[in-house]
This record gives sequence, structure tokens and C-alpha cells, in this order.
Amino acid sequence: MNNKSTLYYDRIAEGYEDLQYNSAHGRLATELIWSSVKRFLPEEKEALVLDAGGGTGFFARRLARLGYRVVSTDIAKNVLEVAGTLANKEGLQSRIQFVFSDVTDMKEFEDNTFDFVTSNRSVVSYSLNPKRAIKELSRVAKKGAYVCIDVHGFSGGGLKALVAKRDFKGIERLARTHLVSDLYGGFGTYYFTADEIKGLFRENDLEVVDVSARSFVLAGYNDEERDKILGDPETYRTVRRLELRFCHSPLFIGTGSIRIVGKKCR
Repeated sequence: MNNKSTLYYDRIAEGYEDLQYNSAHGRLATELIWSSVKRFLPEEKEALVLDAGGGTGFFARRLARLGYRVVSTDIAKNVLEVAGTLANKEGLQSRIQFVFSDVTDMKEFEDNTFDFVTSNRSVVSYSLNPKRAIKELSRVAKKGAYVCIDVHGFSGGGLKALVAKRDFKGIERLARTHLVSDLYGGFGTYYFTADEIKGLFRENDLEVVDVSARSFVLAGYNDEERDKILGDPETYRTVRRLELRFCHSPLFIGTGSIRIVGKKCR
């Protein structure tokens, strides 16, 4: 499991939540993710939830505070240590189990284990085998459970970053393989089209019930630029409003991250 992605997240483990959740762009992304997740949560508060690639457990803690039993996985050991410490500080350790597990090979879990499955922050796109990851997320979900994830969209920030760098060979490679290898910490990232991710859900017994865009308004800007733009409260509110208003428009799906929700058929 020691790949570039693992090494990168182990290196930034201590500051991960400040970067991903407490910065201006991180807070906005968190709001948008949660607005999607909460729509499909089980009614039973003791339901068993999987947060695959859950990092330092930000969403796991939020789910636990609502009364769910949560399993949060990651392949970065330093990240899991930080996650355990943060859960203990909030007194949530009895409701969250942190497990060292690869989203592409969750052999620790039997088929049909979880009442709800989520994987956020484009974990599937960063995995070494995105198609296998989707198969695994479906496998461990119970019949009737929702699987709610996001992935990088094909015409989103990756493409725009390559254009900004004038990396035209990279653009040709992206068109051919859907892969970019030197962004986001230098590890491989897979970019999906909307039709592609919907097709993979259906191939893995997941009835597609919702597809939306996330972080499309500022796609192509780096984190520092996003924080500067969103630092103005009025701009933050305006961008948030636009994101929520147009997230289901076909015009924008794929221009940022793609949020997709499927219901396990069998």
C-alpha cells in the first residue's frame, strides 16, 4: 500500500484537517459534500456506515455525532493515528472504528456489511484502481443501501491545470488514458466522464439515483487562489449559492468533481 498517495497523506497528516476542512475552500467543499451525503443517510440512527478513505475522520465524527456506528478506513497510517486522537478528544471512540484498508481491496469486510457507504474527497480517483474501488464499495454495501461518492470530473480542474502549465502532451495523455500523474502531490489521478462513472455504477449493481457537480465554479484555481477568492464573505456566499443552485445542471457536471449516488440493487 506504500504508494505516492500514501506517502503524501502520511506527510501532511497533522495539518490535513486545516487544509481540507478549515480553510475557506475546504469549508465550502465540506458544506457541498455534506449537503449531498445527508440526503441519503439511513433513518435508523444505529445503522452501520462505511466512510472509505475517510482520512482523519472528519465525516466519520460528524456521522457518529448523529448516532451512527461508523467504520472509517484509510491506507495512510499516520492519518489513522491522527483520526483516532481526534475521535478520542470528542469522546466518540466507542462509535467509530478506524481500519487500515485499501478501498480497492477491502478484504477486511464481508459482502453486504454496511447500511450506507460513502467515499469523499475523490478517494476513488486517487486509488490505484478506480474501477476496482467502485466494485468493492458496491460489494460491501447491503441490498438497498446507498453508495455516495465523488470523483474528479474529466473536464475539470486537472484539464485546466494542464492548460495553465502548457502541458500539451499531458492533455493528450489525459484524453487517451483519463490519467494525470503530476498533480495533487505527484500521484496518479483518474478523471471520469459522467457517462463513464454512471456506467460503472450500473455494472456493479448500483442504480444511479443522483448525479451532481461539486466545486465547479472555481475549478482550475489552486487552493491558495481559492482561499483568496473565498476569503470575502459575500463572495463565499455567492459561490456557495451558485454551487447548490446549478449542481444538477448537465452543463456543469464533469467540470469539477462529480457526485454520484447509487442504490444497491441486489
